[in-house]
Amino acid sequence: MLEDLRRAQDQIVVREKLAALGQLTAGVAHEIRNPLNFVKNFSESSAELLQELGETFEEVGDGLSEDHRGLIGEITTDLNDNLERIRSHGERADRIVQDMLMMGRDSGEWQSFDINRLLDEHARLAYHSARASDPDFQLDLQQELDPDIGEITVIPQDLGRVFLNMVGNACDATDEKRRTLAESPDGAAGYSPTVRLSTKRLDDGVEVRIYDNGHGVPQEIIDQIFNPFFTTKPTNRGTGLGLAISSDIVRTHGGTIRVESEPGEFTEMIVTLPLAPPEEVASEPSAASEAVPG
Repeated sequence: MLEDLRRAQDQIVVREKLAALGQLTAGVAHEIRNPLNFVKNFSESSAELLQELGETFEEVGDGLSEDHRGLIGEITTDLNDNLERIRSHGERADRIVQDMLMMGRDSGEWQSFDINRLLDEHARLAYHSARASDPDFQLDLQQELDPDIGEITVIPQDLGRVFLNMVGNACDATDEKRRTLAESPDGAAGYSPTVRLSTKRLDDGVEVRIYDNGHGVPQEIIDQIFNPFFTTKPTNRGTGLGLAISSDIVRTHGGTIRVESEPGEFTEMIVTLPLAPPEEVASEPSAASEAVPG
């Protein structure tokens, strides 16, 4: 019986992992469009500039005037700028695809990573995933990221799962409130669905806050939301494992999660992480690696 129970639990965890992969894939499809458009547009612009440069050389031959030299210099500068943009956005697209691939693998290695970048990229994936599943989805995604937060030692793909899950929950909460208000006599007038991301450097670590002005969490269940299989969502939209796994991942990193909420008004998830995990934690496999089979 224990073996059957363990097998059933593993199947549910795999289902949650596949659901997260589907969510991430939908977000990638939208998020990757912007950098790829940059690649396309600047590539075309560079081709036109190269053609103009060739025509200029054909006209003047070996006797280049100062004006022509200046023009060639300007074109060369523009080309360099365009190629730099192509490189930058190409790397961004590569990071997004890499995040998608890593979501389907076991946990990676501890490494120094920019938390602001990790939070921003996974928040955008969650946002675009919500838009992909609901054409009427609306959200004001705000950021107040500490520019001096620096890098800390984490397992990026594990912590990325945490941010993806929490921002995804925040998106669901604001959208559910919008739909509920739209069905009321007064409608949703005056309500602006908002998710605010903020980071802050602490003396011995960092703090990440994910705030939404959704329906909030009742105080009587706020202590249960990190329990495995506990969920307030319909059965076809969640298994109740997202926050449980997130809690394990943060604990593996030597950090903590706390929740502040006012029913009907807001919810704020507050994650604190040390600059480096405790030595006894860093030497062990991550929680996500143990919880999610490969």
